[in-house]
Amino acid sequence: MNRDAAEPAPPRQSNVLQVGANTALNVAAIATFVPCLYLLCVGRGTRDWREWAIYALALGLWCIALLPVVRRFRAEVSTFAAMLILASPLLLTPIGGPGWVAVGTVSFAISVGAIFSFPSRIALAIVLSVAALDAYVRYREPPAAAFVNSDLMHGLIGPLLLVFSGIGLILAQGVWVRYIQAGDRLIAKLREEEGFERRELRIFSARTAIERRIHETVLNTLAGISMGIPATSASVARRICQRDLDGIGTGATYVHEASAGDIITSALASQDAPRVSCSITIHADAILPAHIANTVRDAVVEALRNVERHSGQTSASIHVNLLDSLTIRIHDSGSGIARDAPEGFGIREGMTSGLTLVGGSTSVESSATYGTSVTLTVPISALSSVSTRSNELPLRSGLIDDSLTARLGMLGTILFLLVASWTIAEPLPAGLGVFLGLVTYALINIALCFAWNTRVRMPLTIAGTCLGLGVFAYMATSAPGCSNVSSISWLMYGVSGGGTLLILNASRRHTIQLGIVAAFALAGFALALAMPPSCQVELLVAAFIVSCYMASFASVILWIDRNVAVQQHRAAAIWERILNERVEFDLQIATRKSWDLLTTSTRSLLQGIADGTYAVDDPWVRATAAAEATVIRNRLGLISPPHKGHDKPFTTLLSQLTPVAARFGTTIDGDEVEPLTRLDPYPGALVDFIEEVILQCAASAESPLEPIGIRALVDTNVDELILNLPITGLVLNASLIGDCQIELLAPGQGDASTLVSIRRPMA
Repeated sequence: MNRDAAEPAPPRQSNVLQVGANTALNVAAIATFVPCLYLLCVGRGTRDWREWAIYALALGLWCIALLPVVRRFRAEVSTFAAMLILASPLLLTPIGGPGWVAVGTVSFAISVGAIFSFPSRIALAIVLSVAALDAYVRYREPPAAAFVNSDLMHGLIGPLLLVFSGIGLILAQGVWVRYIQAGDRLIAKLREEEGFERRELRIFSARTAIERRIHETVLNTLAGISMGIPATSASVARRICQRDLDGIGTGATYVHEASAGDIITSALASQDAPRVSCSITIHADAILPAHIANTVRDAVVEALRNVERHSGQTSASIHVNLLDSLTIRIHDSGSGIARDAPEGFGIREGMTSGLTLVGGSTSVESSATYGTSVTLTVPISALSSVSTRSNELPLRSGLIDDSLTARLGMLGTILFLLVASWTIAEPLPAGLGVFLGLVTYALINIALCFAWNTRVRMPLTIAGTCLGLGVFAYMATSAPGCSNVSSISWLMYGVSGGGTLLILNASRRHTIQLGIVAAFALAGFALALAMPPSCQVELLVAAFIVSCYMASFASVILWIDRNVAVQQHRAAAIWERILNERVEFDLQIATRKSWDLLTTSTRSLLQGIADGTYAVDDPWVRATAAAEATVIRNRLGLISPPHKGHDKPFTTLLSQLTPVAARFGTTIDGDEVEPLTRLDPYPGALVDFIEEVILQCAASAESPLEPIGIRALVDTNVDELILNLPITGLVLNASLIGDCQIELLAPGQGDASTLVSIRRPMA
C-alpha cells in the first residue's frame, strides 16, 4: 500500500489553556469587585457618587465582557475594567471616609488574570505597568479612595510581589503552553503513524486469516484428493468439498473484538463435533481486538486439527487463563510428537507465524506418556479489556512533573518572600522567629522544586504545610496590633498566595489539594479575626482573595491536566472512527482479493466432486487436484513467485511434473529453498528423465507411492535440484541432459530414500 496515499488527518486538539484563562479572569474579577463592593458598603462616612460611578462603570464593562459577542476581546475588556478601579484614586479628589480601593488586591488580580489570558510578552508588559501604577498610587499623597499603606518599605513590597510572582508565573505558563503545543504536534504525528501501522496490520491480518483458511480447507482437500481417496469414502469427500465451497467468501470470523471464550466456541464450531470433543475451562477471560481474535482463532483451529490428525484421540481439553498474558492450552493424551520431528506446516504457519505478528508465541510439549500440549500465548499489552484503569484520567500529564522550568516559575513568590522576609517580620512580635520561619519555609519550597521527582517530595510537602500553618498559628496567638496589618497581609500573600503553589500540586489527589486550601484559608481568616476589630477589614480582604487564588490555581492546573487527557481521548475516539471506516473498506477489498486466490477451475473441481459429477478416484480428478494445489501454493507464497515478466523455471518444472506424478498416484512436494538464478526453463528432456525416475519408484513400490520431494537451492556457481525419491536401487539412465549434470548423491539402503542431484551452471 502506498504510504503517501491520502489519509484522513487526525483531529487537532483545541487550546486547553483557554478555560484556564477564563477561570483566571473570573477569579480576578471576584478579587477586584467583591472586596471593593464590600469596602464601599461597610465604609463609614460619606460616599461620593463618583466612587459609585467608577465602580459601576468598571463592573458594567466586566459584565459586557461576558457576552458572547465580545468573547474574543474578553481579556482586554476585563483588564481595562480592573485597571480603571486601580487608577480611580488618581481620578478622585480627596473626600471623607476610609478608602474602598484595595490597591494591593486589585493589582495582584489584574496581574494573574493577564498572565493566563495574554501572550507572554503582553502579560509581562501588563505586570510591569500594574506594578508601576501600584507604586505610584501608594507614594502619591493617597486620596481617601485608596486603601493603602504609604510607609516607604511596605509601599515597595506590593510592586515587588507583583514583579517576582508575575515573572515567575509567566515563565511557568509559557512552559505549559509549549508543552501542550509540543504534545499536540506529537499526538498528531503518532496518530498518523499509528493509523498507518494499524491499517497495514489489520489488512495484512485479514489477508493472512483468509489465506490460512484456504490452506486449512481447500488446499488440504485438494492435497487429499490428489493422493487418492477410495470410492468408499466418496460421500465424505463430497461433504468436505461442499463445506469448503460454503466457506469461500465468508471473510473474517470476527469483524469486532471478541472474548477468548467466544473464539474457542467458534473454533470448535469449525470442526465436526464427533471428531474432537473438548472440555473447556476458563479461569479468566479477556477481550481481544478483532485482528488478534482472528489470529488466535486460526491457531486454535490448527491445534484442534493436529489433535484430530496425529494424536489418535477424539477428545481434548482446553484451558484459558489470564495472568501476565493470555494463555490457551490445548491438551490431548495421544501418542505425542517425536522429539526429532521437524516443525510441521500447521504449527509453523497456522499457529506460530500468526501469533508472532501480534507479539505472541506458541509452545509444544509432547511425550508418549502424557500426550501433547499446545500453549498459545498473547501478551497482556495487546488485550483491550485488561488495560489498568482504562476509564480513569491521569491527574498529571507532565505540566509540572516533567518541567523544572515550570517549577522554578512557580517559585516567584517564594523569591519575593526571601527578599522581603526581614521587612515583613521585623515589625511583628518576635520578629526574629517569624523571619527564621519565613526563610525556612522558602528554603523548603526551593528544595521541593529541585527534589520534585524523588522520594523526599511528600516529606518536604508535609514539612512546608506544617511550617506555613505554624507561622499563621503563632501570629494569631501573639496578639498583633493594628500597626502590624501591612506586614501580616504581605505574610498572607507570600506564605499562602504564592508559597503554596508547589505544595498544592505535590499531591496527586484532589481531596488533599482541597484540604490544604481549606487549612490555609481557615488559618488566614483566623489570623485576620485575631486582629483588633478596627483593623480587620484589610486582612479579611487579603484572606478572602488568597483563598480564592489558592483554590483557583489548584483547580486550573488540575483542569488543564485533566482536559489534556480528555481532549486526547476525544481526538483518539474521532480518529478511531475515521480510521475504522477507512480500514473496514480496505478490509473488504483485502478479503475479496484473498478469496480470489481460488481460481474458477478450483471452484469448479470442488463443485463437481461435491455434487457427484466427478468421481474422487478418477485419475484425471487426482491430477487436476494436484495441479490446482500447486497453483494455490504458488499464490500463497509457499512456492517462490516468478520473476517479473518471466515464468520461473522451478515453478514451470513443478507444473509439468504434477500431472505426471498424479498418474502414478503420488504428488510433488516442491520447495525453492533459495531463489534460482537462471530464468530459462529446464530442458524438456529433463522432464522425461524425471518421469522415468518416478516410473521406477512406482514399479518398486509395494504400497501407494509416497510424495516425490524436490528442493531447489543455489550452490557454488550452480543452480541445484535435489530429488528425494522413496526408492532403493535406483538406476540412472543419463548423467548429462543439456547443460544439466545429473549425479546420484545417496543411494538408498533399507528404508532410506535416494537423493539425486541435478546441477546446471548459473546464468
